[in-house]
Amino acid sequence: MLGTRRQDGKFGRRPDMMEGAIRDMIRDGVHRELHALDVGHASVPRTITEAEVVDSYGVGDARVFVTGDGRYIVSEPEVTPELEGAIHALASHLYMSMDAGPAGRPDASEIEGRIWQAASELGLSETVSSHHDEIAYYVRRAYGYWGLDVLFRDDNIEDIMIPGRAAVGVVLRAHKGHPVYRTNVRLGTDAEFDSLVTRILEKCDAHASNAEPIVDAVTPEGDRVSVAFRREVSAGTAMNVRKFSRTPLTIADLIRGGMLTPMMAAYWWTLVDAMSFNIVVGVTSSGKTTLANALLALAHPDWMIVTVEDTPEMRLPHTHLLSLRTRASALNKSLSYRIEDLIPVTLRHNPHLVIVGEARSRDAIYAAFENAAAGHGGVTTLHAPSAKKTIERVRFAGVDSTYLSLLWTVWHCREVRSPRHGRAVRRVAGVDEVSMGHGGGPEPRMDTIFSHAVLDDTFTEYAPRELVARSARLREAAESLGLEDPAEVMRATALYYRA
Repeated sequence: MLGTRRQDGKFGRRPDMMEGAIRDMIRDGVHRELHALDVGHASVPRTITEAEVVDSYGVGDARVFVTGDGRYIVSEPEVTPELEGAIHALASHLYMSMDAGPAGRPDASEIEGRIWQAASELGLSETVSSHHDEIAYYVRRAYGYWGLDVLFRDDNIEDIMIPGRAAVGVVLRAHKGHPVYRTNVRLGTDAEFDSLVTRILEKCDAHASNAEPIVDAVTPEGDRVSVAFRREVSAGTAMNVRKFSRTPLTIADLIRGGMLTPMMAAYWWTLVDAMSFNIVVGVTSSGKTTLANALLALAHPDWMIVTVEDTPEMRLPHTHLLSLRTRASALNKSLSYRIEDLIPVTLRHNPHLVIVGEARSRDAIYAAFENAAAGHGGVTTLHAPSAKKTIERVRFAGVDSTYLSLLWTVWHCREVRSPRHGRAVRRVAGVDEVSMGHGGGPEPRMDTIFSHAVLDDTFTEYAPRELVARSARLREAAESLGLEDPAEVMRATALYYRA
């Protein structure tokens, strides 16, 4: 029987047959999609030797090997072609039977519990019983980040760099022997890589197309994804993922790592208590956000703090914390919210401290200074290679001498190769106090309070009373806080961090 007679006398397909046909088409499409995204497993090259490996650790059921010659090698469970077919069948079945998550995919936490049910319905119970770990791993991966899943889940990775499908590199947090480590992850054909990037963006509630090839998005885990799609503005699809630490480094961690000294931390603590306005600068991957986050964690725990960022990077422990982030609208620019649009909103929340993460545009820089003029403490991060260049960039943004006088300090971060450690390290290259010139002149005066010497990897260090004598801003902070003996406060705070 091909159909049933409708009320109009014509024949049509039975509703249950139509629904079944649609489900079959969707199932076939999902199967093809999963097959395109699953570009095989990564395995350890036979040429690797134990002597080459400088570190090895597990990421779920996968194993990672870091080598001295700059390789990041992923080893995933081995699968046979037959087992791969079972994995695809289970994954597509789960796709059809489970409720979709926020990005149109089943919640990964529910998947494993449903594998046995799916296996029973598909007649694959014996296969799952024999190869449960491998099947569970790849089914979870199919609803995670596919061939890049290990890289997304490895907290030791700071950046995933993919300038093209044939080159997948990573920047590691714990290993700085090489700027970028080469991986053995392969991403298939151009079409498969495009499909992978499209699905990752879907998880971020974002979309790339020929009309909108440049996309910045945020994953559900809070990592930043930047995509150049297909050949509209680049030689092919490219993607970068900035992964933020799930456990931010504290000021004590940075002191132990040599990024700054206890006296510098004590100096900052006094300035932030005085609700001063400061800028943290550096080039890409110099540690700006890491330093700013650690320093700002020292702010009074009962303060109201508001952050304004393109991508939420600041992770502060404060109870009274409001995080605002920008929004881009491709359909209607009037529905977009830029940093300079959000900064005025902070005033309505009576903040003690306003943090502007990565002020890129002239308007955003100017708005940060306007906010400081309202009497709130503030911290802004921006790209600049030195304190002097920071002032030039601020001037270019239209900040006049009156507003510039609100700026207390510029903290300059950089990554250098330490002769003592034999690897790249992050250091506070300098802390400069900003004040207007003698006689109220238009040009600011820069006084270097702390500096770092690359050759011997040391900082300038002063006794507490000498530091107070050198630092006009420290004396200003002490006066506003009512500190009778700021040198003693500095000494006690520095001792606390040295303990």
